[in-house]
Amino acid sequence: MKKTILVLAMLAIAPLAFSQVGVFTGEATVGDDGGAGQASFSGGVYTIDGSGNDIWNQSDGFYWVYKEVTGSFSATVSLAWNEAGAIRGAAVNDWRKMGFMVRPEPDNIAGMHVAAILNNALNADLAWRDANNTNAADAGENGKTANDTDTIRLVRVFNNFSLLRKQTDGSFRTIASHTVDMPDKVLLGLAVTAHDVSNIESAKFSGLQIDPIATAVEATRTVPQPTYTGGSLISGFVIDVTVETGKTADLTISEVLPEGWTLASSTPTGTVANGVVTWTLAGASGKKQIKYNLKAASGMGLEGVLFSGSVVAAGTTFGIGGNAGMDLEGADRAYAPFLSGKSTTLDGELKAGEYDGSYVFTFDRTNDRAPGVLLAGASFAHDKSNLTVHVFHNAGFINVGLDMIDPSVSFSSHATDAWQNDSCELYMDGDNSRKATKDGNQFGFQATVTGNGSLIGGNDAPGTAVDTANGGRASTDGLYWNWGAKPKADGSGFVIEYQVEKAMILEPLDVDHIGFDIGVNDVNQGDTGRTGKWAWWHFDADTGKRKDAWDDERGWGILELLKTAQLPGVPDWALY
Repeated sequence: MKKTILVLAMLAIAPLAFSQVGVFTGEATVGDDGGAGQASFSGGVYTIDGSGNDIWNQSDGFYWVYKEVTGSFSATVSLAWNEAGAIRGAAVNDWRKMGFMVRPEPDNIAGMHVAAILNNALNADLAWRDANNTNAADAGENGKTANDTDTIRLVRVFNNFSLLRKQTDGSFRTIASHTVDMPDKVLLGLAVTAHDVSNIESAKFSGLQIDPIATAVEATRTVPQPTYTGGSLISGFVIDVTVETGKTADLTISEVLPEGWTLASSTPTGTVANGVVTWTLAGASGKKQIKYNLKAASGMGLEGVLFSGSVVAAGTTFGIGGNAGMDLEGADRAYAPFLSGKSTTLDGELKAGEYDGSYVFTFDRTNDRAPGVLLAGASFAHDKSNLTVHVFHNAGFINVGLDMIDPSVSFSSHATDAWQNDSCELYMDGDNSRKATKDGNQFGFQATVTGNGSLIGGNDAPGTAVDTANGGRASTDGLYWNWGAKPKADGSGFVIEYQVEKAMILEPLDVDHIGFDIGVNDVNQGDTGRTGKWAWWHFDADTGKRKDAWDDERGWGILELLKTAQLPGVPDWALY
């Protein structure tokens, strides 16, 4: 409902009281919505219009309706854009948003909040601002799949908020979870932002259901080690369950095991059926703990495995948070020692001593395990064409030096994209999110440079390249990454050096395991598209088959940022 102004006889000016719309008892125009917001309710459908710049950074702009709720809850609604109700002065913004909003205050433009939204393409995201007057953050866009409906659910359990999406079979899949330390009593409502103050967007919300959770349960999984070896016995998995203070509940705890994994033992004893372990705890209160040991599948499989589980109490299903996965030891891991006093000069030369103490590995195609996987096309023998990689990190940067041996170099020969020339591509997944695409992760990026520095590409590529005194090219004006490149004087290949800004790419800043991938492009005249020859041990996470996974973080390797200069005592890329 639009706010209306009434001029009284005493010349006082005051807004009319908000008339209740459905279950909602309040409204707010937040930030630069410009008074465009209005809401109505008819036939079980809420129609909400709103403008505003966005719900992001430290200044929100949107319209919403809300009601007061206390404690843990589950809220479900179906969403649809109401194109007939939109008024636009500009093109539709891809990040217009509609969905649930939770805030302690109704109209603080920089207020703490949790938002569960669908965007223009009906892709889902969970966003939040952990405290007033801080930058907002989000879990990253989650694309709509063939099994997804446009019904979402926002669940609060204690201070953990989870976004779920209903499937065509009636079940819900969890999109993301995040903990925000909010008051017990908050405002819950429906919000719309146009992401452009030139537009007014309209959305319809149907099937709204808001249910208090009678007995809240919080569950967390602890994985005993970050990696596993195929066929090994892994001891020490723990699920900690906390029942809301002062209440008891009969709990059914289920853990879905990765394919081929088996339960070795557990306390209390669990039952296993169809790859799911189930434990039942009658009259549980306070804190309870499940301990169990697993036997890993003997096959190599993908680069990692994921666990999923749930707890059912008083008819409500709760997810299990904490650690959700493990990585296979061996072929998917590299290390970056911490060398605090060492830095590099971005000039396309690996000078004597410059990378001493780094972790070093070579793409040489002498075996079919990464690195060294042949992706496409004819190639030279491994002793004639290969890539040696040097990696270390210091307080500010992750430093990667690439030494490419290539008996037939070609730069900018027939294409205007860096990846269609002799070049190298560096990828990092700075929060190790393992998303299906790097574009869905604000901390996943690509950095591509040709061997002479004539072409670059990727995410937030540095804008200005300069000629260096030694005959190379470099750029140091990038927000996320910088580089230097130079062909070898004898024509045998080229060198590319990268510096990646840790404060910009890592989330959180002290994360010590990140996704990491390197691809080598070796152009032949007449090639089209990506000309990749070697890369990490890529897999399609959906089929388990090898693929060129340049845009799929689930197929990338792991770079472990060590806290010391001491490298693990393992041979390069051997299964250990």
